Amino acid sequence: MLFFRRLLTLGFVKTRFLTCLCFMYVLTMSASLAERPFYSQRDKGWMFYEKEIPAKPVERLPRSKDLPDASKIRTAREKIKALEKEFEEATSAALLSPTFANVQKTIALQREILNKATAFQEMWMQVSLAEEQHKRPEDQDAPRHRKVLAEQKEKILHRKLKSLAQETGLFFAFKESCPYCHAFAPTVKEFAQAYGFEVQAVSGDGGKIKEFPQAVADNGMLKQLNPQGRYPALFLAHPTKNYVVPVAWGILSPSQLLLNMEAVITALEKGSFDQ
Repeated sequence: MLFFRRLLTLGFVKTRFLTCLCFMYVLTMSASLAERPFYSQRDKGWMFYEKEIPAKPVERLPRSKDLPDASKIRTAREKIKALEKEFEEATSAALLSPTFANVQKTIALQREILNKATAFQEMWMQVSLAEEQHKRPEDQDAPRHRKVLAEQKEKILHRKLKSLAQETGLFFAFKESCPYCHAFAPTVKEFAQAYGFEVQAVSGDGGKIKEFPQAVADNGMLKQLNPQGRYPALFLAHPTKNYVVPVAWGILSPSQLLLNMEAVITALEKGSFDQ
């Protein structure tokens, strides 16, 4: 009986010991599982799969040291000046010390400048060709074009002058004692005959002049038209519209007289003398 009691006692102790070990293991596993993220999440049931949303990258704001320094940004003009200065410095250094490296640097800088100039010239030509369509005939630079243009303008001017001669006449103010008047008279006569103008020569001193034998003495008109008393003088008169316009003061060449008449015609077309 005593033996059986000992066995039972030993078995009870072992049983309690094993029970304690199991209880400690359960506690240990529970603590370990509790530290895992899955056990700290909400209950998701059987539909536990969710697509992971990628996190948006955080945009880094530029720091002040990443931004360009406005004071260090050079303009195109400053860059050209710097290149010129560098070439001048390299040339001076090569002159003072004509080593292979110094001369080579000077040549390289010269080549860079020439390449830029050549590229600019080529592009200028291309753009000029594209811009030709916007130019007026008066803006063309080709010598042959300008020659033809001048010829066309001269024809138009001659036609206008002949038309103007049908409505207006010329007053030629002179003095017999004025050598400049005698020198200018042939030009006035040839101009009048070329376009059909009638010329009334008016003498400021009552004298005569060879080119206009029908000249008349001043009746006081010249004091109004030529108060400064400058001779010779040429005026364009329109009897119907009652205006007198100065065309020439002193001696003019035939070409200059033609240009003055062109300016007068332009003013007439704009109505400058109708006021």
